[in-house]
Amino acid sequence: MNQENCRQRKGLHPFDIHVGNRVRNRRLRLDMSQGSLGKPLGLTFQQIQKYESGRNRISAGLLPMIARILGVEIAYFYEGMETGLPNAARRRPEEESARLVMEFVSSNEGARLIRAFMQIAEPNVRKRVCSLVSSVAQEESVERNQE
Repeated sequence: MNQENCRQRKGLHPFDIHVGNRVRNRRLRLDMSQGSLGKPLGLTFQQIQKYESGRNRISAGLLPMIARILGVEIAYFYEGMETGLPNAARRRPEEESARLVMEFVSSNEGARLIRAFMQIAEPNVRKRVCSLVSSVAQEESVERNQE
């Protein structure tokens, strides 16, 4: 086995990070705390944190239990991983856009922003919020380019 296929002693393996991120994303979409996920597994929230960050590898015996609690098939945790494999085909732009949207929606900030945005009933206010976010993003982009 070469070094690329093994976890380096001090480093994190990209696949462990990917699976952990998928666990975290699904848990957040369900609005579930780390403690709530860990309890039926007999794990602390700190252990769940380590799995989600990829610092600890999720065992083959634990993954099906996590999948059952989160209401997904085991394959869910491996989706998108093939792009990290040698000779993997590049994703089409629309697939990459969909991945970015899912990543945003699954993040803490994305979930909070969506919940808050959906509470705004007035269409004109929603448009102004979108304009504000676009303006801030453009400003930040210009500032980065000037550095």
